[in-house]
Amino acid sequence: MKTTSNNTANNFDNIYVMFHMQKKLWGLQCIGLGDFQDLVRRNCNDLFDCNRDKKTGRFCKPYYTDCTGYVVYEGDMKAKTGRLDFDGEYDTYYAIRLTDTNFAERQAMRKYGWLSDEVTDFLKMMEEDDGIDCEEDEEEEM
Repeated sequence: MKTTSNNTANNFDNIYVMFHMQKKLWGLQCIGLGDFQDLVRRNCNDLFDCNRDKKTGRFCKPYYTDCTGYVVYEGDMKAKTGRLDFDGEYDTYYAIRLTDTNFAERQAMRKYGWLSDEVTDFLKMMEEDDGIDCEEDEEEEM
C-alpha cells in the first residue's frame, strides 16, 4: 500500500475479508467479513476434519477434506487466514487480512456493497492506488 501510513494500516490489521472464487460462473466474489474460522464454519457441511494418514492409517497433522476425500486444506487449523480449495482450480474460498487485498479483491468488495464503516474507509483510502477518481463519480450522480 502506497498511501497508507503504518499507523493507519494498523487500524485495519484486525479486519478479515472472505472471498469465493468460481471461475466458470461468477468469478471473484466478496462474501463478507470474517476470518478463516468463520469461513470454516460457513462451509462446515462440506468439510470433514481428518487426522490420519490415508496410506498408513497413522495419526498426522489435522487436515480438511471434502466428501470425496479430496484434501481441501492442510495447515494451521486455528489460523486467521487460509484457503479452502475444493477442486484444485475452480471452486475456492479464502479469507485474508483487509490490508493484504489486491486490486481485484477490492473491486469485488466494492461490488458487494456495504461491509462496515472501517472497510468503506479503507476502500476510500485505496481509491487513488486503484486508479479510481471519486470526484468524477460524484459528479455523475448529480
